[in-house]
Amino acid sequence: MSRRHLEIRWDGQVALLSDLNSTNGTTVNNAPVQEWQLADGDVIRLGHSEIVVRVH
Repeated sequence: MSRRHLEIRWDGQVALLSDLNSTNGTTVNNAPVQEWQLADGDVIRLGHSEIVVRVH
């Protein structure tokens, strides 16, 4: 995981993930991504860590 690995922005309607040119990249649902509109249940992987997205 890079010191500045990714950014998640909320625009009032959707959450947008952007990889910040991390060394090993970011995956969402096992697919490499640079940008991604997050949805409930998406799984973000950063190095050996996983984050499960929950939207209510």
